Amino acid sequence: MASEKCNVHGVPTGAFVVARREADTLRKTLRRLKWLKPGINTTPYTAETPPGLRHTALAASSNNSSLSPLCAIHVSQIGAACMSSAAPDSISTFLAAGTACWMPRLRVRDLVCLGRDSACTPPPAAPSARFTFSELFAGIGGFRIALDKLGGKSIFTSEIDPEARDVYEGNFGDRPDGDITEIETDCIGPHDILTGGFPCQTFSLAGNTEGFEDPRGMLFLEIVRVLHACAPRAFILENVANLAFMQQGTILRSIIAELSGAGYDVSWRLINSRVVLPQQRIRVYLVGLRRDQISPGAPSFRWPELPVLDTALRDVLEDPSVDDDPRWLLTKHQQAKVEQSAEYRIDPQLRLARLDGCARTLMSNYRTSFNVRSEFVWRPSAPGPRFYTVSECAALQGFPHNFRYQCATSRPNNANRAYFQLGNAVCPIIVAAIAASVLEALAVPPLIPPQPSTSTLPAGVTLATIPKSPRSLVAPALELLLEAAPAAPGALTGSRQQLLRQCAAFLRTDLVESGAPAGCTGRGPEFLAADQEVTRRLLESRQAGAELSGLTTLGRVAYYEVECGGPQGATAAMVAAGLVILTAGLIVHGSVAEVRRLAVVTLAILCRQPVAAATLVTSHSTVEALWEVIAVTDSRTAKQAEEILHRIGHWTKCLGQTGDTTCVEQPESALMETEPDLEG
Repeated sequence: MASEKCNVHGVPTGAFVVARREADTLRKTLRRLKWLKPGINTTPYTAETPPGLRHTALAASSNNSSLSPLCAIHVSQIGAACMSSAAPDSISTFLAAGTACWMPRLRVRDLVCLGRDSACTPPPAAPSARFTFSELFAGIGGFRIALDKLGGKSIFTSEIDPEARDVYEGNFGDRPDGDITEIETDCIGPHDILTGGFPCQTFSLAGNTEGFEDPRGMLFLEIVRVLHACAPRAFILENVANLAFMQQGTILRSIIAELSGAGYDVSWRLINSRVVLPQQRIRVYLVGLRRDQISPGAPSFRWPELPVLDTALRDVLEDPSVDDDPRWLLTKHQQAKVEQSAEYRIDPQLRLARLDGCARTLMSNYRTSFNVRSEFVWRPSAPGPRFYTVSECAALQGFPHNFRYQCATSRPNNANRAYFQLGNAVCPIIVAAIAASVLEALAVPPLIPPQPSTSTLPAGVTLATIPKSPRSLVAPALELLLEAAPAAPGALTGSRQQLLRQCAAFLRTDLVESGAPAGCTGRGPEFLAADQEVTRRLLESRQAGAELSGLTTLGRVAYYEVECGGPQGATAAMVAAGLVILTAGLIVHGSVAEVRRLAVVTLAILCRQPVAAATLVTSHSTVEALWEVIAVTDSRTAKQAEEILHRIGHWTKCLGQTGDTTCVEQPESALMETEPDLEG
């Protein structure tokens, strides 16, 4: 059995050791309680008879010498958690009679459940690899794509979904292990970086948002278990953005406390894939560096700076010939269901993708729950609206265009499964950028010579030849972006050529010069001076994508401060840095309509804080712009403009009376009830 030190961490696990003749009866009881573990739940038990098990119960079970007289019946997380307090009467009957014995923390692949001949051995060392890594909750391999690009070697992979394992194996040649809760850490072995996109359904706004109340919400503890046992030098984790805001931030703080307790310095940031891809996909990324492994001379970890690229949805769409393909077209029945949705009734255009803009967040139920929130492509020459193709979804997620999805052996013709897998996937481009910064902090030597591209980029087209600059670390990530660009093999099409030029210009300079894209580092729990300067450059860039990124950053920082108990003073720092006035100016001078709309949304969030609303009291141009918004825009944006004016008027009256922004309580606001719509 694995060491006690390793077993005390992780989700609750355990099994009842029982004589084989009693196994069926106990299983039925556990099934009635809904305690029986899903999947594999019965294994041999080859250790000595537990003290609580009566020998008379074994006599009738030992006639067949080919089988152990004992077996272990494994229970669910809920069952194991309940057994840590008190057993129900139906279970106590077995325990009191000595026909079963409870064994806490016993896992399916414990040595005593496998037999000594089946004991696992850690993977062999990889001395030639630049670094090694593990993948927990691996999905179809988004982390693998990113870290392979950086010269890493995967030594362990775990994924519970058999079809995702099929796709992973079809692309990488390695078959992932299954349920991580069944696996002993002895089977994993030492490695440098742990990666994982732990289950997000219980944290997502699109899910049940039950957090830790749902057993899936506790699976991050399996990551903590592996960190304690294997002690990798660093970890990179990913989850939905709502994790940062749930229960006023207490969920995320609890997770960080567990990770920190394993011996790591932990930091996190919200990063939107929109900076490099035409999809709104804000995710929280957590990075941890083991405290005793940080090299004295190595630079401290810094979040990567990524270019804010003016990519559009039409850049990743396939040829118009797919528009009348029945595999993607909505049927009349499907169209009728969409027309019944609340969003369609408000405005049918809300269900159509903005070809010159970006896609909504791609979710795993894009095809199966299409009537609720999915958006559709309808080009002028098309016979009707259609779904995104699988290839288009892959491009939106940043997967290489030669990645294969039809590898599943169990349901090979089920295209919906590819949507599910891509909707759950991590963005390899963002992960590669973060991982490069982690390797720098760990003093892992850079790739020399650069890794050869695995795509069919035109001969000589590479970003690795760009002269070294502070931004050079993200060059491999941007090469992944080019590999994901949908183009014919070897072709350098117009949009792809423009993308290459933008990436090269970004890598050559630290500032927005000569048309180079602005840089973005996402946003964390604090709004430091460096973050303020980056945001200022975004707002002043006159580039639509950069302006949108800057506004989103300000809105989420302010929302986190007000609603989630984040570090106080962030909004005051924005005021002092002139960012509130810059935001107000974009209501009129934003480069495109979407920037002007988002400027109103962001300003409404900022004005929840008295210091922001008070600074606009003397800004007559802002007041005039807001009245103009009310006169000419849709009701939703107009309502937010009215909200800002209400607050400005409140503080105008307050300052006129005492000159003190604390003279009276803030006015009530309906906007305080919900998270802001910063995605459009």
